[in-house]
Amino acid sequence: MHYNYFRDFDPGIGRYVQSDPIGLLASRNTYDYVGASPLRDSDRQGLAPDSICVASAFWKNYQDMKRANTVSADKYFHCKANCEGARCAREAWKLCRDLSDRREWFDKNIKGDPKSASDADQEANRYGRGWGAITSLDCAFACEPYRPRGLDRKY
Repeated sequence: MHYNYFRDFDPGIGRYVQSDPIGLLASRNTYDYVGASPLRDSDRQGLAPDSICVASAFWKNYQDMKRANTVSADKYFHCKANCEGARCAREAWKLCRDLSDRREWFDKNIKGDPKSASDADQEANRYGRGWGAITSLDCAFACEPYRPRGLDRKY
């Protein structure tokens, strides 16, 4: 038996012996561990790290966009956040999609951004998620079609 903060893991049977403390939020199988992909993914504390990883990718890219302060860089950072977020776990692209959809709803309905701007953002979001989910290419390279002239190469 191995204890990892919130429940005991039995390597002999390859699963936790207690149900996941977050219930059905992570999986329909509450005894599951990282989507049955322990060689690729990990969850050291047993609390669905993919959501934290995705949120971190989005926040980092938002902060980078503000620091870069470069005209027309918005789509590039949308693409990059979704690309990096989609790599957090096997199903993380879904969380990226949901976050992007909510952000665009807010921008259109609360901030009053035009539909065309939201559509362009969503195109960059889908492009980034697609690359992030299927390849290990550097996301800055994958999102190159959205990189504006003058954007510092450190991004």
